[in-house]
Amino acid sequence: MLIWRALQNHAGLKKFELQYLALACGVTALSVSSLNTLGNLTGVRSLNRASILVIVAGYLFMAWALAHHRIFNARQVLANVAHRGVVLACLVFSTWLLSRLLQLAMPETAAWVTSTVICGLGAIWLDDRTRPLLGLDHERALAGLRGEIITAAQGPADAEHLRLSCEAILASHYRTERAALLTLVGGHFSANGIRIARDREGLSALLTLGWITPESLQRRRPTAANQDLAALLSTHRISAAVTIPLGSPDPSLLVTLGPRADDWPVTYPEIQRLQSVAELIDSILTRSRLTDQIALQNRIEHLGMMSRALAHDLKNLITPLNAFLIHTENGLPAESEAARVHASARRSVETISDYVREALFFGENLRPKVEKVELEALLGRVRDNTAARAGSLRINVTAEVVPGTSLAGDAVLLERALMNLVYNALDASTPSMTVRIAAMPGRRGRVQLLVADEGSGISPEDRERIFDPYFTTKQYGQEIRGFGLGLTIVQKIAHLHGGSVTVDSTPGKGATLTIDLPCEPPAKTGDSSQRPAQA
Repeated sequence: MLIWRALQNHAGLKKFELQYLALACGVTALSVSSLNTLGNLTGVRSLNRASILVIVAGYLFMAWALAHHRIFNARQVLANVAHRGVVLACLVFSTWLLSRLLQLAMPETAAWVTSTVICGLGAIWLDDRTRPLLGLDHERALAGLRGEIITAAQGPADAEHLRLSCEAILASHYRTERAALLTLVGGHFSANGIRIARDREGLSALLTLGWITPESLQRRRPTAANQDLAALLSTHRISAAVTIPLGSPDPSLLVTLGPRADDWPVTYPEIQRLQSVAELIDSILTRSRLTDQIALQNRIEHLGMMSRALAHDLKNLITPLNAFLIHTENGLPAESEAARVHASARRSVETISDYVREALFFGENLRPKVEKVELEALLGRVRDNTAARAGSLRINVTAEVVPGTSLAGDAVLLERALMNLVYNALDASTPSMTVRIAAMPGRRGRVQLLVADEGSGISPEDRERIFDPYFTTKQYGQEIRGFGLGLTIVQKIAHLHGGSVTVDSTPGKGATLTIDLPCEPPAKTGDSSQRPAQA
């Protein structure tokens, strides 16, 4: 009665533990009473003495349930055991009864064999039909969840849209506030406001374990790494986390669940289901990213062709204008209205020339010259070449290369890409802020070049368009508004190296743009015949 009252006043893991206490006490008491009754009725005292072993077994079961790091729902365990017991009892009784009936028409041996086969098949049918009624059919639940994910993947082949759909499905299935699919961006696993540094001690513990819940972590040895992992789970209000691939020191995906609506812990069978479906999600997202990459290549080629044609036409049109302005420059009175208009026209022509150069670069059929890149020198050149603008804005630019990082690629093109990112970061920053340039190892033989600022950040609506050609948000900070090709060129350079560009930004808290590259670009890009001598 005391345990029953306590069950009504507790929730979460405490309620699970009380359920196991009630289960162990109830089964032990019932077993001891049955053994003593049978012993007294039959006079077999060994049955009475066996009750001691039952009590010890009950204590051991209870200790295991309260100490094991894998959490199970006591109600489901009891339902599963009871279900199997009932099915077994039905099998035994029906086999005995049917064999007695069949013995009227056939030999005893044949009757037993026939009844065993018929009732065995019936027991399998009964087990399959009754498990879903008790909520014990985990395979069917997994199949349903996988079906939802596959259905979502049949929609538009957009990796970001697919990620959001999968997160919504997981949150609904596990009855949590949220689910997050975290990928590595700029040295952090991040998504949905969760940001976990790759070198964090708690993350290393999670990678070693493969999966974790706050309740299972409480039952493990209290090490410094586990304590940091507990703080990580508490900070981000995570009720479960798994790594994909399982046990890999270099995972491609972290899947986390938020707090559950019923405040119950995530059980080990649910963890297994989450791991299985997370592997499917990882495969689908990988396929979607490859599809996006092919679509991006086609898009860049099409837009490059249009930009090249437009730039050539503009270049032909402004050449005589520029020649005329140069020819008439010294023929106007100083400080006159005509001289001021002439100077303004010269600046406009120079601006158009800059636009044309950008468009020609974007439209060029580039083939990177692949060679070993001295990353310290590369980042140093980017920092030095942007120092003048950074100094005028009173913004600090730092460069860092994580030891052990190596890369092969076109240093000239990569320098151009990084400078574009740094200039954008400077434009988004205010005096006394810092812009950070870094190179670090990625996952599975990749390298990440990132530029991070502390500025205004990028709004969600702009984030979907910042790589579109001729789209710009620069309305301030420079003499010209901006041509809108800077990030598109960065994306093209990354694509030429077999990589991609990702953005991680919170409005008002800065942005991090990461160029993710293979250590060795695809062999097909290894010709320099069409790369400009200087980007």
